[in-house]
Amino acid sequence: MKGLPGPAVDADQAIGFLEVLAGLVRRGVATAGLENAEIVTIEPGRRLLDVLAAILESLDHLVLKEVPVPEIDDDSALMRVESVAICGSDARILHSGNPRVVTPAVMGHEASGVIEKVGKNVSRVKEGDRIALGADVPCGQCSWCRNGLGNNCDVNYAVGYQIPGAFTQYMKLPRLLLDEGPVTVIPEGLSFDEAALAEPLACAVNGLEIVNMSLGKTVVLLGLGPIGCMMID
Repeated sequence: MKGLPGPAVDADQAIGFLEVLAGLVRRGVATAGLENAEIVTIEPGRRLLDVLAAILESLDHLVLKEVPVPEIDDDSALMRVESVAICGSDARILHSGNPRVVTPAVMGHEASGVIEKVGKNVSRVKEGDRIALGADVPCGQCSWCRNGLGNNCDVNYAVGYQIPGAFTQYMKLPRLLLDEGPVTVIPEGLSFDEAALAEPLACAVNGLEIVNMSLGKTVVLLGLGPIGCMMID
């Protein structure tokens, strides 16, 4: 899903945004499963003054709304979303919920974009950086995190769960995400669409590592969605 350009967009662009969220497969990165969701549209021809965000208000109720551009503090940054994919977990949250997602919420964690603003204390990224995001954000404080095993974090924060996600035009990157989370500066030669797939690619690599994949070894893949196809490649 491409980020919509600029802080003000017309209704045709907004409707295109909704079509992606409704399950339209574009460039092979969208996930089916949103077909039964209630999608609230806006009137054609209307001019929007703020940025757009897809707000999960309740189960199967996803609403496209105008929201203010997120304000950042000295320890956070603002990202202009350029591309975001729809994870299978987003579809599950939409239809079935998740204990870590309290509505109203903004989902979306397979994302890439450009840093627009940074707080004065931020050093991990700078204005103009092209970045890719992942989902899981360790707390940095529990015994697992203090021993370098943030993947086992007791709290298990995540973008698009407790941290508002990337189904929007502009996303705030809070201090915890910048300090502990998967924020990666990407090179100019890598497209935003490709960078948005870094997180699911990491899941594929993780799966191959778990089964200790090697030449001559046989494994069975159940499901040939994007991650299954990545594992084959």
